[in-house]
Amino acid sequence: MHWIQRSIELPLPPAAAFPLTVEPGTIDGWLVQVREVRPRGFLHFRPRVRHGGVSLVLDVHVLRAIVPDLVEVAVGWRAVTGRVLLELAATDDGGSLVTMRIGLDLPLSLRIAQRGIATELSRMMAVDLRRLRRLAREASGERAAVEEELQDEAAGDDPAEEWDDDGAGGPSAGG
Repeated sequence: MHWIQRSIELPLPPAAAFPLTVEPGTIDGWLVQVREVRPRGFLHFRPRVRHGGVSLVLDVHVLRAIVPDLVEVAVGWRAVTGRVLLELAATDDGGSLVTMRIGLDLPLSLRIAQRGIATELSRMMAVDLRRLRRLAREASGERAAVEEELQDEAAGDDPAEEWDDDGAGGPSAGG
């Protein structure tokens, strides 16, 4: 499985940031690609996502949730499988550090495009996390300076940390 990681700080403590980050009713507010989230049973969802001209219905199962610290979900679409891990850690200033990890296991027919797919996922994660920070700022009553928001937009294309499960690094245990 190939993993991509990005992090961002939020002005809310983990207990306040957790629901904003993971509840099905708020996910479409920060995950740009999500168009709707349909519940399919206990901890099972079918989100419809759209990216460019492609629209997909994913199969998502919550594997574990430790409130307010982390959520791990399994994601599937046809022969593509993946994991999404969201971890929230308290910061010294009373906020949260949100780390998003996406692990992707592509079928042989798509592995030639793995680098391009990983690059696009990394770019989308940066956009999504900046939107999450804006929502957290609104929820905390904090008003971000326009200048800072513009700098965030311009700085969003830096490469994410990536690794494979071949021993060259990787997410924390269980990820």
